[in-house]
Amino acid sequence: MKTAFFALLLMALPASAAEIAILGKTFDSAALLASPQAKTVHVDDDVAYHRPADYRALPLKVLMTLPPNGTLAFRATDGFVAQLPTRLIAKGEPWLAVEDKPWPALPGKSSNAGPFYLIWPGQKVSPEQWPYAIASISLVQSPLERWPQLAAKRGDAKALAGQQLFLANCFACHRLGSAGESEVGPDLGRPMAVSHYLTKSGFKALVRNPKAVRTWPLQQMPAFDEKTLTDKELDALVHYLWENH
Repeated sequence: MKTAFFALLLMALPASAAEIAILGKTFDSAALLASPQAKTVHVDDDVAYHRPADYRALPLKVLMTLPPNGTLAFRATDGFVAQLPTRLIAKGEPWLAVEDKPWPALPGKSSNAGPFYLIWPGQKVSPEQWPYAIASISLVQSPLERWPQLAAKRGDAKALAGQQLFLANCFACHRLGSAGESEVGPDLGRPMAVSHYLTKSGFKALVRNPKAVRTWPLQQMPAFDEKTLTDKELDALVHYLWENH
């Protein structure tokens, strides 16, 4: 019933409407906006725009059937690839925001977050799990299944915690030793491991405030404050990168 409704709407829409591929099916922005599931959703602290915002959006779960143990790859038009466990989607309430009128440009950029943006109103997830400018959503193997070299070489709790923090906060932008899909930030493992050219304190400073460490015209990395990544979590991330790779 749900798929048939969207299919009927798609037939009547102009070709200029934006499209998104979700698990092999193509959805049109105008059809999504016309859906009875679409609502105005308020976000108190928008990750992309750093301010309160209202969006026309649909619950992501109404657009797909989630397998219990899988990974969804959200591929953006700028090369960003967020890989979210389906258990995170199932446990939370993410919404797919759809650009209904021209959204403003992102801070410091000429482009905006449209036409599709994953938002988590009132929920605590990594900022890297708010992908915007989404072109497609597909079901893939977990990162550790696709790239076994990501696994912490030491099995201690701190290394495993750092591994999960890397996957949640860094992997959408950075590959590690060629593992990954993103084309946004530098590979942290090749041609030289980050632990070989940065000190631990220098890396931590870079994570906390990238522009205070180095700047260049196309710099995109956001700052990760203690609210987003605690000092204990940052220590675990460093342990994973320094002791395991």
